[in-house]
Amino acid sequence: GFAIQDYDATPGGGFFIFARITPELRAAIPPERLEAPFARNPAAPGGVARLDWALCQWMAEEKGVLCIPSSPFFSTERALEGASDEFIRVAFCKEDETIERAAAALMGLRATAGEECHDDEMDATVVAGGEVVLNGSD
Repeated sequence: GFAIQDYDATPGGGFFIFARITPELRAAIPPERLEAPFARNPAAPGGVARLDWALCQWMAEEKGVLCIPSSPFFSTERALEGASDEFIRVAFCKEDETIERAAAALMGLRATAGEECHDDEMDATVVAGGEVVLNGSD
């Protein structure tokens, strides 16, 4: 799914993290989500929904998990250059049950991306600082 640079460090404050979109997660996105009509979005920088927008829209509509595209946090120029393509913003100021449901949905993406995923792997533990540890994940 997502990669965070240092798993031993927890954010110092706030309720959001920037998570990198891994190649495996990108492969799970249906290719048509990166093309018209999905790629046209007047709210996206330059009116073009790039990878961050495509992933967030697909996950909301098909997986029931809401994330925030990263490109609005970049200058329009940098977003159009692709600097924000590999990131999304994730909120973890949620009830444990909500985080656990989202974690299960995200674990299901592993199977979508071609990696075998068994039911006993689709549980999560929420630890101090709101970090979600997906049981059975790498």
